[in-house]
Amino acid sequence: MKIKYYLSLIVFLFSLIKVSATFACMDTTYVYSYDDSGNRIDRTIDFTKSAHLPNDNASSFDEDIIEEVLSDFEIHIYPNPTKGKLKVELTGIDDKKARILLLNIQGNTLINKNISNKINTIDLTRFPAGIYILRVSLEQSTSEWKILKN
Repeated sequence: MKIKYYLSLIVFLFSLIKVSATFACMDTTYVYSYDDSGNRIDRTIDFTKSAHLPNDNASSFDEDIIEEVLSDFEIHIYPNPTKGKLKVELTGIDDKKARILLLNIQGNTLINKNISNKINTIDLTRFPAGIYILRVSLEQSTSEWKILKN
């Protein structure tokens, strides 16, 4: 009788551990690498979900959009994550000058340019996949975003 009770208790505890592990890892995606024999040799965590910001207006561009208001100007950055071409849309900029800086994760400047167009395209195709920082400066204000290149 005691063995049945302890066995039931152990099964119950394992089921609790499994349920809590499922909820803890719900937003985490793991990517596995295998050798030629089929043995798993590496496990990495895919952080691409952290680069997504939900937006109700994303359907108008069919892409994920980052929006922010900076010094009375509206900024839209899309798509993020990107495969190479990143668009930066500035509304209300008119004749004012803005500066875009693209930095790698170590803080090195990769792109530094003045812009005055409403829609600007930044070409990331020559850079490796990874996380980059996009800094947009308008007048006296500056804002930064994390950009993920696949």
